[in-house]
Amino acid sequence: MSSGSNTPQYNSGIARAIAARSMPALIRLNALPRWFVVVGLGALMVGGLILENRIGGLLLLIVTAFVGWLLLLSWPVLNRSARTVRALVVLVLAGLSLYYLIKG
Repeated sequence: MSSGSNTPQYNSGIARAIAARSMPALIRLNALPRWFVVVGLGALMVGGLILENRIGGLLLLIVTAFVGWLLLLSWPVLNRSARTVRALVVLVLAGLSLYYLIKG
């Protein structure tokens, strides 16, 4: 960010549109207790890993979508190594989700 402001500068019109449409959801998430999102995502993740079937795959897919959404929103302010690690987490979650969905 060259301007020094706290507002991310998105290079893509699609990313800008997603960020703008995400604001109401982010405001609602920010109003929740901090532990709620962590416990909720943790429960979905553990449930998905324990079930190891299509339902587990769907639970992991929800976690993947949420983490991917947060990655997209934070992309402009992350350095290269942070982007790489977060993208790898999303890819591993997506692969595991698809594996459970296909395995059934």
